Amino acid sequence: MSILLTVLTFTVIMLSVFFIFLNIGKEKILFNRYLLLMLLIGVFFLMLEYVSQIFGTSWLHLALTFPIGLLYGPGMLYLFYCLPQNHVRMIQFWVHLMPFLLAFVLYLLFVQDSTMHYRHSSTYIIGMHFMTTLHVGCYLLYLKTNIARIVKERLYQNRLQRAFWFVFFMALIICLLYILAEMVNEIGNTHIHRVFSLLLYSVFLLGSSFVFFIHGRLKKVSEAVDIAEKFIDRSTSQKCKRKSALVTVPLTKEQKACYRNRIELFIQTLAYLDSDLNKDKFSTQLEIPVQHIAPFLRQEFGKGFNGFINQLRLNYAIRQLKNQELMYTIEDLSMVCGFSSRASFYRNFQAEFGCSPHQYRLDFGL
Repeated sequence: MSILLTVLTFTVIMLSVFFIFLNIGKEKILFNRYLLLMLLIGVFFLMLEYVSQIFGTSWLHLALTFPIGLLYGPGMLYLFYCLPQNHVRMIQFWVHLMPFLLAFVLYLLFVQDSTMHYRHSSTYIIGMHFMTTLHVGCYLLYLKTNIARIVKERLYQNRLQRAFWFVFFMALIICLLYILAEMVNEIGNTHIHRVFSLLLYSVFLLGSSFVFFIHGRLKKVSEAVDIAEKFIDRSTSQKCKRKSALVTVPLTKEQKACYRNRIELFIQTLAYLDSDLNKDKFSTQLEIPVQHIAPFLRQEFGKGFNGFINQLRLNYAIRQLKNQELMYTIEDLSMVCGFSSRASFYRNFQAEFGCSPHQYRLDFGL
């Protein structure tokens, strides 16, 4: 049993380290800072439990009964509040920390009073673990409902992805409840308590991973919407001046809405980086008739097909150039962005921003 627990402990810790590695490059973002803090606290207590049991120290019962689990629910909730396109205001977040603070006071009284510890240790431990499980479960149900409300009609997840998250969550919850039931029968078995701690932290780790995954997907959608709105704002004045010269196409409101949604998905998936992209391929991928493409893009974005695609590619290049750690050489960036040649990339970049890519990056001090 000890060997299995050691393997499980280090497996969970390695998963946490990997997840921390995914976030460490974005530590300047508040979302990731809080996530890193919660992950590090959880890993610290898992290591404390492991070391305490290996050396048989008196710290073991202190680590196993600490109400760290009451922070996991508020931790996931805070990550939810940081999601893009979430318009729910974070009101009085400290209220969500009250169960932890009350449990912490009870914990201090319990560990300092040897008489209370001797008489009521079983009741305290079972009650604390049950309350922790119920607490995390309530937050998971709340997050499931509200994340579904935000994600609806914005992300294009397949059934396999949804089934993956659902199966993992259900497996962990069922294991958690089973261990809790076993704990009632073997209250003195510290191995069971450690398994409970590992499973509870794993639920938090999985929940945080899910919110992080949703955060990344929603961020892409937000960037796509921002790009589209930027096009619209830029072209508003131009459309007013050229309204009489535009070739109008009779489209229904349903057609226009459908075309906008398809173009938003096209931008979100970075399909414009395909160097072989042309009007016919664009028409086939988005299921927009060829004769509608140029007039619709001019009406909505103030640009023809080539201008629209080049602008998307240049905006992508700008985002890459602003990164502190540029993954490509500036010469290679032209091919990555989908331009047919380096000369075409530099020519379009110069025309749009009035400087070369090298100078643009230097101006940002990167």
